[in-house]
Amino acid sequence: MPTYDYACPHCGGFDALRPLARRDEPAACPACGAASPRVWAAPARLARLDGATRHAMETNERSANQPRTLGEYTDRPAADAARADGARP
Repeated sequence: MPTYDYACPHCGGFDALRPLARRDEPAACPACGAASPRVWAAPARLARLDGATRHAMETNERSANQPRTLGEYTDRPAADAARADGARP
């Protein structure tokens, strides 16, 4: 079940595990039981990140979903050497 963010008018924000069909319904606050509406969180602003951080995040995501093939590993040293000389691969 996914986790959603809710905001209690008395106690503040909390997370709740809810079925997808009930995600937009108010959730009961775990502290006081008050009906609490769902809060929408803004996505990460990748455009404002510096290039090195953005590249690291993209590499991390790619490595989890698309591991390199043997051909990509063997072709990599040539690309790294070209980049060290200032040329684009």
